[in-house]
This record gives sequence, C-alpha cells and structure tokens, in this order.
Amino acid sequence: MMWMENLEEYIDDVERVVTYKWLSQTLEVPVNLAKQMLYHYWTHCKKNEKPVFATYVIGGVSKDGLRKFVVTDEESYNATKEAFQKVTTQHLYSLQKKKLVDLETSLYGADVSLKKEDQSKAVRLSSIKYDAVKPRERNAYIAPVQHSEPTKTVLPSAFMAKATKKIKKKKGAMDGFLKG
Repeated sequence: MMWMENLEEYIDDVERVVTYKWLSQTLEVPVNLAKQMLYHYWTHCKKNEKPVFATYVIGGVSKDGLRKFVVTDEESYNATKEAFQKVTTQHLYSLQKKKLVDLETSLYGADVSLKKEDQSKAVRLSSIKYDAVKPRERNAYIAPVQHSEPTKTVLPSAFMAKATKKIKKKKGAMDGFLKG
C-alpha cells in the first residue's frame, strides 16, 4: 500500500507530526479515511513493535455536565476518558516518532501550514457537506443588511421581571462592595 509507505516516510524519515487533517489534505483523501489510515498504521506499528506515539481526541459530556473535546496522549488516555460521564467520540489525532513534550504547541505547528493553503481543498475533503454554502473571497466587501423597518425584540413580561430582580440584587451587592 503506497499510503503506508508515505506515512512511514513522514513519521520515521522526516520525523513529522502527522495529524489526520494534514494527512487528509496532503494525500487528498476524506478526513474520516485519513483517521482510518492513521489507525491502520498505528496497529501495524504496535503489532511489529515499532515505536510510534499517538495523540487522541476524546469528546463527550464531562462529569460536570459540559460538552468537551480533549486532545490527550497515550499515557493519559484512560484517565482522560474516565473524566467523561459519556464519551461520544474518540479517534486518533496524530502519530509521531517521538513523544510530544508540549501537545498544544506541537499539534498546532503540525497543522499551521494547512492554514496558509487554499481552504477549498479542506472543505472538499470534510465529512460535513452543505451545498448552499459558497466560499467567499478573502477581504471581500460584505454589504450591510438593509431593513425596511426597525426590528424590535419583544420579551415576555415574566422574563423581564425576573431579569430586573437579578439586576437589582447585583447592584445592591456591588454598592456595599464599592463603599467598603
């Protein structure tokens, strides 16, 4: 498989941090296929006891009820996963020859070149499609929206009364703070 040889070259010879986004755009394959390619290569390396280090994305609902996405390394994978009440997504984010010391900086640096390239390729390879969206030119002038009549937001009176009480409570608390 040619792509396996490409991955091996990127990781072993060039010592590049290969993210699924970078792989997708470089080989011009859909992002989900790039994730599968990384996983296949990772399992091949583990089976042949070839050193390769991975980072993962874990997403879902945390134990405090918030929706979160976390990038983690192999050592912290299980602990990170246990911090979630419900995991809704998990996949390989990157593979590299050496363990990353600073995840955020290293992963940002791996994909920074993608931001300089034509983004239409990224849109084409994305797994999310919406035909009505059209890319616009950079620095294109956007005309202001013209309204025939001024718009007015009408809030229910119960909501307004509740909001007013909250504002009064906060104002009183701040007055004491400022005087003290």
